[in-house]
Amino acid sequence: MGTQSVHLPQQPKPVKRTGVQVTTALHTIALDLGMKPELLLVPTAKSLSPNPAPTPPNSFDHGVDHFLCYKAKLAKGQPKLPKDLQISFADQFTRPVRRLFVSKPTRLCTAS
Repeated sequence: MGTQSVHLPQQPKPVKRTGVQVTTALHTIALDLGMKPELLLVPTAKSLSPNPAPTPPNSFDHGVDHFLCYKAKLAKGQPKLPKDLQISFADQFTRPVRRLFVSKPTRLCTAS
């Protein structure tokens, strides 16, 4: 038997992105992002019952995105966030409403 070589298409080189404008519920900020994704967040199952189903969700059964996360920091010249900046949140697992201090961005996750 002979061997067969496979040529994969050349991947584009990662490019550092600077000054990316991100609008949040708090305000719009500019971020500098890392060149390569650092994390991939994928959908998972959730349940309020004590014995949830043991199988992961089928990706064809829902429209939930995957998210690629990049290292992020405030862009050069961007003012620091105020020291007392807080957000409030609640979900079906967190009662009552929780308040968190926002310090600085470390990652930006985008739907992929």
